[in-house]
Amino acid sequence: MLLTAGAAIGHRVTLAGCLERGTRPADAVAAQILKAARTPPASPRPHPGLTRRRHDHPQGRGTQLFRSLRLFLRYLNLAYPARPADYPGYMTALAAKLREPGRMAEFMKTFKSTPADAEKQLPNIRCPALVIMGTLDPDFAGPQAEGEAIVEAMPAGASTVAMVDGAGHYPHAQSPEAVAELVIAFLKEHAGA
Repeated sequence: MLLTAGAAIGHRVTLAGCLERGTRPADAVAAQILKAARTPPASPRPHPGLTRRRHDHPQGRGTQLFRSLRLFLRYLNLAYPARPADYPGYMTALAAKLREPGRMAEFMKTFKSTPADAEKQLPNIRCPALVIMGTLDPDFAGPQAEGEAIVEAMPAGASTVAMVDGAGHYPHAQSPEAVAELVIAFLKEHAGA
């Protein structure tokens, strides 16, 4: 059994693990927290909810343009509409880590990636996949529509979408119990698939 999890820009690692395992025997199962696996469609848009990306937020654009840690931290305040109890400590530690020499420069490289590479691979997934989205994810005008579009791009019956009510872009950090319940139920359903 394989469990892969990737949040936000980690979708490529998640997808690669699922694809690799999907080419092996049928005991594979993958639970994915998969984000940004689709390129916003050109107009006219078949899924109108797929237009608002992180890059549309002033904080996201400013983070890229000015390489601004301050603006990135402001974006995180949007991404976490409900904050975990340890959020202040997390933000302090994250800011300190990104202020270390070279860290912010390496982090900025992640903004150069595009969801197009992952989107092209979605039809190749050959194992069950769970797409978990927060209902308040600020990166998408319609988080449910984004999750459904990801599922639609995969082979029929291979995946499902689950929404975490009140969570933003990082549902696993905001609502770990709810995400754990979804993942455990998914694994039980697909064990031996």
